Amino acid sequence: MILELSKSYILAKTKNYGEVCIMKKVLSIAICLCTMVVMSLASKVLAVSASSMTVDCASVLRDATHCASGSLYGITETKPADVNGLVAPLKSYVMRNPARGGYGNQHGFGAAIPVSQKLASVQSAKVSIDLADMLPGWPYKWPGMTSWFNQVNSFISDKKASGRNNYYGYEIWNEPDGT
Repeated sequence: MILELSKSYILAKTKNYGEVCIMKKVLSIAICLCTMVVMSLASKVLAVSASSMTVDCASVLRDATHCASGSLYGITETKPADVNGLVAPLKSYVMRNPARGGYGNQHGFGAAIPVSQKLASVQSAKVSIDLADMLPGWPYKWPGMTSWFNQVNSFISDKKASGRNNYYGYEIWNEPDGT
């Protein structure tokens, strides 16, 4: 409304196109400056805090455990090529991967059993298994309970047959609100 009135006012008061352009530029600059002033005042209000926190960096609770380090689909059957040189030094702990990979599954890569084989030489690394990612598409296409139980049982049998114990656990259903 103010901008429209100002534009009408400018056009009514002058017939020279050059003057109109100059006035528009001046008006634009004035609006920008007003906006910056208002925003700077608003940000100062938001930055005010009623409490404070002190951190004593000399106080140690425990040595670093790296328990929160890892990846989500960060390790696949083929990447990285050198897990001992690239993953082991990071002391990564949990790598979250889909139970199965390939056609007909949520992800075409990163299946948990081959990834656990790849990570077998990395002492700190364990594979967390996302069972729901065995289902196709997004949102997941629910196959029914019988099919679901068959897929889960088949995966657990294959995991046991792998003979490895570098598995962290199962994520049974990770997207309850999106499916």
